[in-house]
Amino acid sequence: MISKLSKKEQEIVSLKILGNLTFKEIGLLLDKPTATVSWIYYKSLNTLKSIWINFILTIISFSGYIINKNNVPRSNGSLSESINIDINNSIKIHSIKTRGWLIMGIFFFILTIYFFII
Repeated sequence: MISKLSKKEQEIVSLKILGNLTFKEIGLLLDKPTATVSWIYYKSLNTLKSIWINFILTIISFSGYIINKNNVPRSNGSLSESINIDINNSIKIHSIKTRGWLIMGIFFFILTIYFFII
């Protein structure tokens, strides 16, 4: 994900996180004002958060598609079979939707924890 940032942003984020340097030390290394280094760092973090959110939402959307793609009831035309299929499918659909909401809830929980850590 860090490859989506510019080289300058990658360098500052790497020095701050991996090098455990202060903004002042990074500024001295790169010959930039401390405020500029700080601004670039936090801007880069916001960019990474946006990329992460888009990634998670894509996964959630795709999992919702996978979960719901087989929810179309099928029948050979007899009324009693249609009613039976409708009852069975409504139970199946409810179970699938419950699992889908559970999966989405877990993703949002992980996403929330991730943002509190950063």
